[in-house]
Amino acid sequence: MSRIVVVGAANWDRTWRLPALPEPGTTVLGEFAGDGPGGKGLNMSVAVARLGGEVALVARLGDDDAGAALRRLLESEGVELAGVTATTGPSGQAAIWLAAGEATIAVAPGANATLDADTATTALAVCGEGCELIILQAESGDASLAAAGAWARGRRAGAPLPAGRRPGPQLMLSPAPARELPEAVWTASDVVVCNRAEAAFHSGMAVADPLEAEDAAIALCARGPQTAVVTLGGDGSVVARRDRATYLPPFSVEVIDPTGAGDCFCAAFAYASLEGFDAFASAGWAMAASAVCVGRMGAAAAMPTRDEVERVAHSVDLRRDPGMMPAEFS
Repeated sequence: MSRIVVVGAANWDRTWRLPALPEPGTTVLGEFAGDGPGGKGLNMSVAVARLGGEVALVARLGDDDAGAALRRLLESEGVELAGVTATTGPSGQAAIWLAAGEATIAVAPGANATLDADTATTALAVCGEGCELIILQAESGDASLAAAGAWARGRRAGAPLPAGRRPGPQLMLSPAPARELPEAVWTASDVVVCNRAEAAFHSGMAVADPLEAEDAAIALCARGPQTAVVTLGGDGSVVARRDRATYLPPFSVEVIDPTGAGDCFCAAFAYASLEGFDAFASAGWAMAASAVCVGRMGAAAAMPTRDEVERVAHSVDLRRDPGMMPAEFS
């Protein structure tokens, strides 16, 4: 049984370094930086596994060489693959352009587009029974997201309520890339984690600074989640619980490749939450994980181990509640 199940995309990424991101109608000379596994679902599941968590992935791979390589990578990382199925045609592909610490990404969904409601529900029945948390992200289609939310609600029905929590499985939503999502997905979600652009899109509010991010995070909670986290890159992050928001300052690090940082944050937040951290401490630990991630090239390849995260976070007082001793992993 996996404690965390990720419903999401798996892609084969190709990355270029450029002196500047191209404007429409222009050509920019750069260098090919490499290729490797990516996709939000795959990145998150690999990150959870490297942190020491038990994780399963629900995804679709093509019957091409990329699909075979992605499956081998997931197996080598210890991700449960009972929910990963194959279909005829190409796997998902992504093209990534890097310049001055920023990334622009284009995605061809390929096999990911075939993860429909029936496929997601069947996969969750195989690998999701007894899980404590499900992560959803918007590279998956509306039907699969709604089906996963309905599946989780069905498992909650009639379950005993732990003190201070909804009965499991909890639902975390990463609404990236920014696009309209079914309202049922929002109302089913316990936690939403997004960057400033996604927060602006889904809240309808400007998010130019931490104060505006606090307002946007509170607005996101009004859509259903009990907790909303808005990541601000080099400006830190904001955590809201209903009508209360708190700003967390950033770690100062050199950014090599930000491609998988958001996925890393979500995975680390989920892992820390199940280890007993509250939302604020989980966000601080997730920021430390992302600080490691952005210092490396690649998406899945850049995901850190728990020891690497703790070396970054050890000087930060991660507290469950004011007045308590710093939280530690057992």
